[in-house]
Amino acid sequence: TLPLNFEPVPVDLHVNKENLDREFDLMTKDLTEEDKNELSRKVNMKAIMYDKKRIKKVCEHIVNHFKTKIEPNGYKAQVVCYDRECCLMYKEELDKLMSPEASTIVMDTNNDKEDRYKAYRRDRDAEGKILDVEVVPKTVTAKITITSPSKEVPIKIVPTGNLAFGKSIKAIDTSVSSVTIYGDQEAVDKIEVLEVEIDVKGLEKNKDFHVTLKKPSGITELSSKTLTVKVYVDNSVTKEFENISISTENLNSKYAVQALTEDDRQVTVVVSGSKENVDALDVSSIKAYVDLEKLGVGTHDVEVKVTGDDLKLTYASKTKKVKIKITEKK
Repeated sequence: TLPLNFEPVPVDLHVNKENLDREFDLMTKDLTEEDKNELSRKVNMKAIMYDKKRIKKVCEHIVNHFKTKIEPNGYKAQVVCYDRECCLMYKEELDKLMSPEASTIVMDTNNDKEDRYKAYRRDRDAEGKILDVEVVPKTVTAKITITSPSKEVPIKIVPTGNLAFGKSIKAIDTSVSSVTIYGDQEAVDKIEVLEVEIDVKGLEKNKDFHVTLKKPSGITELSSKTLTVKVYVDNSVTKEFENISISTENLNSKYAVQALTEDDRQVTVVVSGSKENVDALDVSSIKAYVDLEKLGVGTHDVEVKVTGDDLKLTYASKTKKVKIKITEKK
């Protein structure tokens, strides 16, 4: 809150009351007292406001005050007049004391049938620039279109933990099979599937899991917040798949790798699960590999890891480790 400072200005104004009253009575002898009072109020005010000698003195004071106290500080000034006609009279007098470009009139020009105020017709924006004010409308109607990068991705159920001995997952049903993700474009582009983990440790019979979906990093919203997963349990059987080739992962690009023996190139994989799922398994979906991250030149015993596309099954290599040799590329 800033203080407002008022500076009273004496203006000499002399009125011959006796003569004025006498002339007024002669002019209004046919009017009622009520009409006389109303006319007196209006005429007296206009007579004062329109008095050219008074306007001249007021404008001289305005210009002097403006040039000595306002303009040196880089400010503007505003003069409020009695009415529109009075504005023209003040403008005319100010133009005699200052450049005509130094001042202008901002006023309502409606109902100006004679175009007397045509020179000062402006829209709100033009008036705002002159007055250096911000015109804030009472209400604003706006249509806003909001978009967000999105993509529909499948839901992949990932069981964790071991079921009860002799048990396996026969089937998994979900209340929704896919979800729409919203978020940063880069994050959305990276996600191809939404993995949902369920803990099946010790599970020995059918069970419903009610899962709250977690938003991946960079994702702001999911079309579904929760998911119901129904797991069907069956007795477990095993089956061996021979001659599964071993691949390598995370080998430094400056190295080459080779298996030391033929037995180190392939393994037998034991797959466990319901008979229905094991019999339907496509052997090409089984992947055996060794992770060579952080390994350098030399001979190494490395663990064989096995995965498969069907997550209702479990996979294990009969050979736990194989020997490999890493050399530098020539």
